[in-house]
Amino acid sequence: MSIFLWISVTGALSLQWIIVHLTGASLSPPVQALSAGVAIFGASFMLSWAAELAQLEIPQALALALLALIAVLPEYAVDMYFAWEAGKDPKYTAFATANMTGANRLLIGVGWATVVLAFWLKTRATASGQRISAEPFPCRSPGPIHAPCNTWR
Repeated sequence: MSIFLWISVTGALSLQWIIVHLTGASLSPPVQALSAGVAIFGASFMLSWAAELAQLEIPQALALALLALIAVLPEYAVDMYFAWEAGKDPKYTAFATANMTGANRLLIGVGWATVVLAFWLKTRATASGQRISAEPFPCRSPGPIHAPCNTWR
């Protein structure tokens, strides 16, 4: 498959939700959820490709920090909305608290555990005492997932 075809497909996946949202089309809840999920899937591929390409121009740590910030900004926007509404109407206090508590549980319970597991997998030693190390990440493997990265070679 052509590199530009991959980019076009992921763009179309995201664009369909924008079109549905702007036209105000009334979809059934399952179709609306599926449409939003497909758009998020396409956008996540584009975001990961952008992070890979950014690593060619800026340090990898900065690129990953920006990717993490972009990934959590929508969660903070929802938190801010609920907190603002809770200031005006006390019935939103439970929503604000539940949303912040759930996000922190996911971050602490899954996010940091994943970081520790990835570090352990990269630095673990074999029974003979030799270390096993992973190859550096950026732009190493060919294939459709790394399609935009391969365009710059």
